[in-house]
Amino acid sequence: MMKHISFRLMLLLMAGMLVAGCAAKAPPLDMGAFQAKTFAAGAYVPKVDNFMVIEDASSSMGLKYRGMKKFEIEKTVIDRMNQTLPELGYTAFLRSFGPNTGGPQQTTILLYGPEAYTTAGFAKGLAAVKQPEGTTPLARAINAANSDLKDTKGKTAVIIFSDGEDTDANPIGAAKKLKEDHPEVCIYTVLIGESAQTNVGRPRTPGQTTMEEIAKAGECGFATTAEDIHTSAGMADFVEKVFLAPAPAQAPPPVVTKPTVADTDGDGVLNDADHCPTTPAGARVDANGCWVTPIVYFDFDKDYVKPEFHFALDEVAAVLRNNPAVTMVLEGNTCNIGTEQYNLGLSNRRASQVEKYLENAGVPAANLSTVGFGFSNPAASNDTMDGRKLNRRTELVPSVR
Repeated sequence: MMKHISFRLMLLLMAGMLVAGCAAKAPPLDMGAFQAKTFAAGAYVPKVDNFMVIEDASSSMGLKYRGMKKFEIEKTVIDRMNQTLPELGYTAFLRSFGPNTGGPQQTTILLYGPEAYTTAGFAKGLAAVKQPEGTTPLARAINAANSDLKDTKGKTAVIIFSDGEDTDANPIGAAKKLKEDHPEVCIYTVLIGESAQTNVGRPRTPGQTTMEEIAKAGECGFATTAEDIHTSAGMADFVEKVFLAPAPAQAPPPVVTKPTVADTDGDGVLNDADHCPTTPAGARVDANGCWVTPIVYFDFDKDYVKPEFHFALDEVAAVLRNNPAVTMVLEGNTCNIGTEQYNLGLSNRRASQVEKYLENAGVPAANLSTVGFGFSNPAASNDTMDGRKLNRRTELVPSVR
């Protein structure tokens, strides 16, 4: 009899372990094809005057979730929001946090803004941070955002992308202080990580709780997840809820007919909205239909192309190999530390190293040229460590022969 009971107990334990294992393993997140919704001109007006995106670049974002690194999921979702959001005169900010973002003494950095929002400008700011590192100073980032917004007027949406894990002290309190100092702020959180969809049957994670409580502190926002908004339909719904309001009844939107305009270069942007109508086949484009080429950043006084840029340069090489009529100028730059003569040589070496990489990837030498600007063409202020970091770069400028 005891043996029979023990056998039944073993079967029950094994069944329970099987159920728990099935509950713990979520399927890979499908981040496949994405088509940004185009909101009809005149049908909507801005719901807010300003918006601030806070991006988590801490080390926990380097962990995998549903088959992808959380940092890659986050970057993709923010980029899809940027593709979907129409340019309606918002004042925009982008702030990142994690020790890798602002140097050894600065764990959060403002990458974009305050300035009039453009899709291309925001995309450039988003591309500045390449990999996650360090702890999660979320409260410090929210406090910095509070300071960023001190001169803004009107309604503001603060959108926080994070896994909410291992944060510094009291990010919920920081969110409450932000709301107290800026009553017209609404806070939205996007959880990148385990959520109610993937931890069925298990306790709520600390990250879930933290992100939901931060959203509640804003009183007029809400909490959502990457699973909910990464698709074309999900992102369109998110953008509409956060950023857009229907146009007033006295000025109804015009009847929208199905566009018949062609897309000559096949980049997904119709000719009437395409600012770059001869984009080479296979190139990544922004909302204006222009090729978004990478910027290669260098360490101080170095011309070595770091491995983190190899993938982006390989994509560029593939486009150039498949489009022999396209040429590219590689523009080297430096910060302002050192003499003008030395930095001119360093900028030429940086451009030449990128040229060498592309040639090794199969791009004909005749399709490439280089120029060095030294420190005469800064992209940011040389008065700060962060600005100098952004100035140590090579930009890739394509043209068609």
